[in-house]
Amino acid sequence: MNTTLTTRPWKAQVGRKALAELAGVRDSTLKFYSEQGLLPFSQPGAGLARRYDADAAIARLREIEALQALGLNIEQIKARLAQ
Repeated sequence: MNTTLTTRPWKAQVGRKALAELAGVRDSTLKFYSEQGLLPFSQPGAGLARRYDADAAIARLREIEALQALGLNIEQIKARLAQ
């Protein structure tokens, strides 16, 4: 039997509270990062709720955490992520 690696053909779009649970962070943390422009979201869906690509958002959160661990403040993190 021939087995190949496959990727899912769709991206998991989740709301902020679901993303917070998946990422193991507080909802207020995600809200702050979103308001600061650090955590991009998809276009609002039905009811104007912001949706996040779960995989990309979690990767971005881990990057933010790593930069914080290095001692960077929010403004420095913004500048670093904008590069």
